[in-house]
Amino acid sequence: MLGYFNRTDAEIRGSWKYYKPLFVLEALLILLSTFYILFWVYVINTSRSCHRNIRLLHSVFYGQYLVQTVFWVVQPISILLGLVDGNIVRIVGLMYAFYTLPGLVIERSFATWMIRDYENDPYPKVGNLIVFVQAIVALAFGSHFNIASNTIPHTVLAIIMNIIAVLLNFYIAHINKQYYYSECTTYSLSQRFQIAENLRTSLMFNRIVYSISFFNLVVNTCFILDNYNIPIKYKNLTSVMCDYSILCYGFIVPIVTALQQESWMKRINVLMSRFVSRRIAPLTNSFGHNIERKNVYKETTIYFDMLNSQWK
Repeated sequence: MLGYFNRTDAEIRGSWKYYKPLFVLEALLILLSTFYILFWVYVINTSRSCHRNIRLLHSVFYGQYLVQTVFWVVQPISILLGLVDGNIVRIVGLMYAFYTLPGLVIERSFATWMIRDYENDPYPKVGNLIVFVQAIVALAFGSHFNIASNTIPHTVLAIIMNIIAVLLNFYIAHINKQYYYSECTTYSLSQRFQIAENLRTSLMFNRIVYSISFFNLVVNTCFILDNYNIPIKYKNLTSVMCDYSILCYGFIVPIVTALQQESWMKRINVLMSRFVSRRIAPLTNSFGHNIERKNVYKETTIYFDMLNSQWK
């Protein structure tokens, strides 16, 4: 089972003295990540300018990670005490994490498809349905993973679904670029805002994929190695590597996501302004590039021309 560490073998080989401080550090980092994730859940749910379904998907993802850490902290402590731990909650949580990116891309697909009124209508059924399907898939695959003799199909399917999500995200970005650069004057301001939001989200997903590539590589390798009859010392090593890669995932991904979410950064700046002086960030366009001063007048003129045409 993934996450199982054979302490007896480590003690016989004399490697336990090296693993012991790693498990102590792991337990401390897991406890720290609990408060860390709580902070991000608060930021997400107080960033009201972000679409309701985006907030929901991120909140559920970080929420399940938070629940996972509560059960996860039992593992290093039980290993340190010489007990046995086999927790299905961790596996279900990992499966949910693997299908988070597809869920977010599907939500952006709906945003692109229903461009006419998606910004004005929260469409709660879309977000609720995606979260429900993610939860069912994670519970079903996680439960079966825990008892299956061969877990390679679970890993391969997760990899395929994420590859499809990445390709779909590129396609969504391509469509929204066409919308963005089109000369169509029938788009309202809210529709043009939704197009820009879709573009920003697509670019954000690309950067997130790059940031978690190492996590996916290590964890999926550990999943695959768990199926083969390799020496216990290597299984112990992959178990520790998997745990630390998941911890890195939990600490890095929220930061990478926040750097691409303007509403999150605004909320963080408000919170941090109580302790440090504010710094005015440069204006950026939908592609994250700085807006040159010479184009400010042009952009402002286009905005007010569109606004004036709608009032007429």
